[in-house]
Amino acid sequence: MKNVIKIKLLSDVETVAVLKLRNFNGLKPVKCEDCGHSADFTRNVLRIYGIKEDESYDYEVYGMISTHIRKIYGIDRVFFKLPNSKFYADSACCPKCQSTKIIFDI
Repeated sequence: MKNVIKIKLLSDVETVAVLKLRNFNGLKPVKCEDCGHSADFTRNVLRIYGIKEDESYDYEVYGMISTHIRKIYGIDRVFFKLPNSKFYADSACCPKCQSTKIIFDI
């Protein structure tokens, strides 16, 4: 039997706590790809359950999860992160045009 993958959009309080984790913010939102805005992005963090740690680096798994997140949550771009051995998808939303096509950088 295959593992069941569950994805949970974190609440604002949970998101703030995750953003404080060491090594989580190595990549941060810097610019909206659609309108060029470059500040005050809203962060959306999703917790992903049911992925073994060795699978969490698999691009096929990334693609499958990204597609699901796009369909269910309407988020175009996510960045996968594993602070403290927990699997997350990090995304941002532009406050100016509401796009989720946000460029992240160090």
